[in-house]
Amino acid sequence: MSSFRTILKLSESLSPIRYEDKLMCLGSCFTEHIGQRLTDHKFQVCLNPFGITYNPLSITRSLEILLSDTLYTEADLFEHKSCWHSPMHHSRFSHPDKAVCLKQINDELITARKHMDQLDVLMLTLGTAHVFHQLRGKGFRPNMPEQIVNNCHQLPANNFERRLVSIREIVKGLEDVLNKIKKRRPALRIILTVSPVRHIRDGLVESKLSKSTLLVAIHQLCKRIADTTYFPAYELVIDDLRDYRFYKEDMVHPNDVAVNYVWKNFSEVYFKEKEQKLMLQIARLRQAMQHRPLQPDSEQHRLFLQQQFEKTSALKKQYPFLDLNEELAYFGSC
Repeated sequence: MSSFRTILKLSESLSPIRYEDKLMCLGSCFTEHIGQRLTDHKFQVCLNPFGITYNPLSITRSLEILLSDTLYTEADLFEHKSCWHSPMHHSRFSHPDKAVCLKQINDELITARKHMDQLDVLMLTLGTAHVFHQLRGKGFRPNMPEQIVNNCHQLPANNFERRLVSIREIVKGLEDVLNKIKKRRPALRIILTVSPVRHIRDGLVESKLSKSTLLVAIHQLCKRIADTTYFPAYELVIDDLRDYRFYKEDMVHPNDVAVNYVWKNFSEVYFKEKEQKLMLQIARLRQAMQHRPLQPDSEQHRLFLQQQFEKTSALKKQYPFLDLNEELAYFGSC
């Protein structure tokens, strides 16, 4: 009997992800979903140090900045609507106080560089091949150079030129910077993926053209750079699930069911049995933290917390690299 679906069958990766690995995830909002699940399961993850980044040229620029030793200065910021912003950063870094904005950016940059020095796995999720190029003398400070921006920060559209970048531009930029990283970390494994979030504001045809551009570019990168693989998050949602019931009300963003389906497939591809068992133990601890007792001052609840504290302590002793400080503090202080 037909399953009424085209099921995408995936094989286990020859380069699985281990708990000992240092990971970095950069890219679109879908990166946040996968990166957060990795974080929740206590993998050692640096997640989007520039904030959500949609286009491949801004991802390339982010990696170049991470490889450099320079920090941001006041000259890299601009003021708009009573807040200070960086063209290369998501609005979560923006702040009414210029000094606070600058400190947030540089603190995260310093932390990400330290993480990158020990990097084992780099995952990049490309969202769109459309970019916004700041026009000369518009939008930002007059002395700022022209640039492709990561975030327009709600400036008027006439401050920018929007265009579709070519496959060649994407491949050249990412190939150059990824090879530089590989020189530092020869054993680095790279996972490339395309976000299943459709950019329908561009138009349905334009969105499909954009995604196709990204897919062809990634195919070329996987052939040119060693230990680089493609994970089909886009196809899992668009072709496998292929139904609007797996989308949020905006009919654009995958809902929790879809994200969980992609995460399940990601786990089966990249995690060996050892990691999956440890993930289950950690998930049970996280679930125990969500427990809300009817009688929080009861002896029964006190014993429950003590048991969870002992389980967490034993897990930390067995796997010293796990960051279980939050769990230990919660079960130990309640």
